[in-house]
Amino acid sequence: MNIFTKISQLTKLTDNEKLLVDFILSHPEKVMMMNAKELALQTYVSQTTVYRLCNKLELSNFSDLKVLIATQKKDFEKESQDMDFNYPFFHRQTHHEIIHNMESLYQQTIVATKNLLDLETIKAIVQEMYNAKSIAIYPSVGNISVAENFRQNMQEIGQPIEIATSMYDQHWSACIKGQNDLVIVISYMGRTPNILDLMHELKKRKAKIILISATYEEQLSPLANYHLYMCSYESFHEKISSFSSRISLQYILDCLYSCYFERNFYDFLNFKIDNYID
Repeated sequence: MNIFTKISQLTKLTDNEKLLVDFILSHPEKVMMMNAKELALQTYVSQTTVYRLCNKLELSNFSDLKVLIATQKKDFEKESQDMDFNYPFFHRQTHHEIIHNMESLYQQTIVATKNLLDLETIKAIVQEMYNAKSIAIYPSVGNISVAENFRQNMQEIGQPIEIATSMYDQHWSACIKGQNDLVIVISYMGRTPNILDLMHELKKRKAKIILISATYEEQLSPLANYHLYMCSYESFHEKISSFSSRISLQYILDCLYSCYFERNFYDFLNFKIDNYID
């Protein structure tokens, strides 16, 4: 996960930690030139606060933070360009303007999603996919087509995927899951009816759970074994369409499929070619 994104998502901060976070996000170039003592003096906090923030970011020391700021700053700046994710175009705009705006929305969505991905989490999930006796997806209604695309990709390399789309099917599917099964739950805000009950049922049966949601979803996250985040600049209801969240989810699932494919590249490729139908 991009360090700037990670800093932005920190919760339960003290007032001094908030001051520190605001300064780092507003003045990354200055932070790169400071040591911990200088940063503490600049922000009127203690050095202990600086080290405590590093600890919350799962970093060993302040030098690690500076290295990540230096190497990941450009990626975060690409994400921070001005874009209305809910209304990427308006009445009386030309077709040329709309096409350009949609290109920008796609690009910024991918950058924002990439900045939210954690490589160690991706590696762990791919391993869980290899170990699982079965893999199922429980998508929200608006994400069924993207989930179907992932199922098709996996099926074409000989890896069957179950998709349960209705509350009825999801309920009964969850009731027969066990510790060797893997379930991918997709819900942007966690407001899908019955989803909390499903997560509890899966947890009770010790199934492995991958949650894919927006960053500000908090109700379901404690029940998941792994949490992947969609680009979260989109409103839940006040928007022209789910352009950004749909592209973000597609990118995440494509990354999982590609990393899974790479683990057994030539066998999967040969299976796909040998069994291809038009």
